[in-house]
Amino acid sequence: MGTLYALYEIRKDASWYLEQGYIGSTKSKAIRQRVERLCTELRPHINVLVDGFGIPEHLVTAPIAN
Repeated sequence: MGTLYALYEIRKDASWYLEQGYIGSTKSKAIRQRVERLCTELRPHINVLVDGFGIPEHLVTAPIAN
């Protein structure tokens, strides 16, 4: 989760990092792919993760949550 969060934040501002020369296009693409891979790996555990936040069931199943 920590890695996913960090990479997501970098990805969110990737254009700035690219403009400043901190990362190249190859690295930016690798970050995007890693974020996608981590999300895919976490997907089977989503119920455990949601339960860990203690979100009430009526909110999880609310129409806006879909």
